[in-house]
Amino acid sequence: MNIRSEPDQFLISRTLLELSELLITKSSLREVLEGILDLLGRVVKFDSGCVLLLDGDRLLVRAWRNYDKFSDVSWIDKVELDSNLPVLQPVIGEGQPYSISDVLNEANWVPSAVGGHIRSWLGLPLKVRTRVIGLFSLDRVVTGGFSEDEIALAQGFATHASMAIENARLFEAAGQRAAELEAIRQAGLSLTASLELPQVLDAIQKNVLALLPEANNSHIFLYNPENGGKLTFGAAMWANETQSIAYSVPRRNGLTYTVARSGEITVVPDMRNHPLYANTPADWVGAIIGLPLKIGQRVVGVMNVSYRQPRTFPESELRLLKLFCDQAAIAIENARLFEQAVRKKLMPTMPPVDGPEGSGFGVRIDPFTGQMAMHEGIDFEVDRGTAVHAAAGGIVSFAGYHPQYGYMVDVDDGNDLMTRYAHLSKLLVKVGDIVQRGQKIALSGAPGRATGPG
Repeated sequence: MNIRSEPDQFLISRTLLELSELLITKSSLREVLEGILDLLGRVVKFDSGCVLLLDGDRLLVRAWRNYDKFSDVSWIDKVELDSNLPVLQPVIGEGQPYSISDVLNEANWVPSAVGGHIRSWLGLPLKVRTRVIGLFSLDRVVTGGFSEDEIALAQGFATHASMAIENARLFEAAGQRAAELEAIRQAGLSLTASLELPQVLDAIQKNVLALLPEANNSHIFLYNPENGGKLTFGAAMWANETQSIAYSVPRRNGLTYTVARSGEITVVPDMRNHPLYANTPADWVGAIIGLPLKIGQRVVGVMNVSYRQPRTFPESELRLLKLFCDQAAIAIENARLFEQAVRKKLMPTMPPVDGPEGSGFGVRIDPFTGQMAMHEGIDFEVDRGTAVHAAAGGIVSFAGYHPQYGYMVDVDDGNDLMTRYAHLSKLLVKVGDIVQRGQKIALSGAPGRATGPG
């Protein structure tokens, strides 16, 4: 997903969190779809739109927004479209977003009674893994279509929404699974209680062991295919306690890496009689299951759950675990997005004053000694009394006088970063204050060891 700015990043993080909660708070598929359309409207603006879900070769309108502003919609819920229409093939057949900047110039466009207002259109596939289950159909009343950034944001949302829709369909279609789904609902409640990754991982493990009370332990490893396909330890739990280290490091040709690379559930009913566990220590016994945590086709982690004794895994249990892992993957993704957004907000990214740079960071001739020396800062040439603003958010850790730097302010930006504002004439903050990026914290001056007015 291409997130362009801090507001976008916080918006996506919050929207995805609310998307996760939809399945918990809404009881019917229609309510889930209505809520998803409302959330989609926060990500990308559209004048009208609907959710169409596949039923065989037909596409059925299952939820819609704003068509009543433009035409009679008394029969819109009865609309059926042939999924083989040429205009839909890029979306349904190829599973790719498709944008039309002017429908009047699109040879394959099919006018409809409720679509006379439409001038540009965007179709977004709803996919569960590789299977297309429907699409978002979004309309605008002006030509020009949707920008690449809008399409990227909307498709990222659609990827997450597909899982929620599929889960909602399971809720609606499988009444006999009520007990299983209630367990998933209860587990999902705890997964949405925090956006801090360690707490999310801890909640995932507690819930999976609650769903599988006979299990001995569980491990979660986070996976980054772009980093050489490396697994990193996330969390572990056994003996009813959270553990800070893994029981063992994943083997390159072992279960965990196999699941991460394939993206498929791998069941090992008996470790002593399975090729993935050939030549392993004699005390590695019992059964184990490797579960991919996936966002669409992208594996974000692997969860292993093991048993002391050999056993089989019934289909009902696999179905339960698959549903839970879908929610767990979304919770991990939300936590990562939130973490990235916070880290970016705490990174110094703006100049503290409005003025030209003087001496820059790096080795220079010291103006006082005439010798080469390292200058660990950036000087700005501004008049005395110029407003100094925080280059990043953080907590004030020092505000006072220093014999070398004169009056100065240190701001702890988090992530082992500290920003120092030196040679000031007046301090506007005190130790312990929380400051935001761009907040005025001092006025410039030249006390201490300085060569200029500010």
